[in-house]
Amino acid sequence: MRPADVKKQTCLKWTYEQRILMREPEPYDRALGPQLGELDSPDGSTTFLLMFDKLNEENGLVTYYGIEAPRNCPMREAFEWGEMEWEGYWTHKDVLYEVTMSFNPGPAVGRPITTADLPANVIRTFRKYGSTFPYELKRRALALSLRIATLQNTNIEEPQQEYNDFMSRFGHRFKNKAA
Repeated sequence: MRPADVKKQTCLKWTYEQRILMREPEPYDRALGPQLGELDSPDGSTTFLLMFDKLNEENGLVTYYGIEAPRNCPMREAFEWGEMEWEGYWTHKDVLYEVTMSFNPGPAVGRPITTADLPANVIRTFRKYGSTFPYELKRRALALSLRIATLQNTNIEEPQQEYNDFMSRFGHRFKNKAA
């Protein structure tokens, strides 16, 4: 798709009630790294993966960059498990969205953009994380919580249980990555 065609795409508009339904499913619920979340499209037909970019206190807006990414999408799964690097995943589609939300109750607007329109700081983030996949970032966050509890000599049962539960569900995937 040519850049001019992307600009002809329709803006997405979420009501306040729709936008507050943004969620952080696994592996984004406890990850070290970029803040990512999911938001269903305004008509409910698909899901977008949104990456936080900036908080602009001067104009009261939060900016995210979004890509259409249903939970069962093979490309999304490849990204989440490190079979695809950050930059490759976030730039594999012709149309992305710059999504702005107000601090205050109000709508959110997703403006269609090309990958060439992504700010340099967003591209740097993609390159910084490279092939460090989201499930690995969550594993590291859980391991860090356990280490901190151990160093602080606090109750380690909860962080240990969280880490063990995570690894019992996904440990085989990490072993495959190491092979």
